Amino acid sequence: RRSSVDDEVWPRGCQPGELTAGGEVSPDAGVGGAWKSASADSSESSSEDESVQKRKEPAAQPPAKKPKKSKRDSKADKADKAADKARRKQERKELKAEKGKAEKQERKAQERKAEKRKAEKRKAEKRK
Repeated sequence: RRSSVDDEVWPRGCQPGELTAGGEVSPDAGVGGAWKSASADSSESSSEDESVQKRKEPAAQPPAKKPKKSKRDSKADKADKAADKARRKQERKELKAEKGKAEKQERKAQERKAEKRKAEKRKAEKRK
């Protein structure tokens, strides 16, 4: 009988990715240089076949569900969320207070200007 290409490339009874006599799984763990070079060629072509197949077939399976969080993680997330909410509330409060102070200062400055104008008018009338 004439041996097939697989018999020449792979040790008898061994396929790519299977355990060899040495207990190795990788294709380059074989005996002989021909097996090593052929294994590199076959691994490249199989990866190309997979990429082509992935492009041809759309993902038929539904999206994977997120792993369920542990109680500790969910409690920590809730605490983080509450802390963020409190921090944002405090920031809004501080911004509002700063805005209020700025508006108050602006009003006082305008009142002072108005008082000065009134005083100038009075002085001008007294001179006449």
